[in-house]
Amino acid sequence: MNESPAFAKMKAEGKTSKAPLTEAFGRWGNLKIVILALVSLTAGQAVVWCTGEFYALLFLTQTLKVDGATANLMIAASLLISTPFFIVFFIVFVLYQTRLDASQLLWWVASSLR
Repeated sequence: MNESPAFAKMKAEGKTSKAPLTEAFGRWGNLKIVILALVSLTAGQAVVWCTGEFYALLFLTQTLKVDGATANLMIAASLLISTPFFIVFFIVFVLYQTRLDASQLLWWVASSLR
């Protein structure tokens, strides 16, 4: 894999980080930005997800006049069926974005869990 010219120059000058994770997350200013970003992204995703689920539930119960218990079971079943697809598409997205093959991804996941 070829490095970018800017990174190669930094590496040649010895300006690369010795402990990048500690430097990135060990300082409160940096950690605060990461926490803010994660909370913001999670909040946005939760709003979209809840809106979709409750809209579907209201459509089933109010428009189609499906019984409440049956509508809840239908929503629960749809979540159980769709969740594996989110996981698979996430893995495919990671493989595409990082250009890793599956064995490299498994090695990365296993090494990060240690």
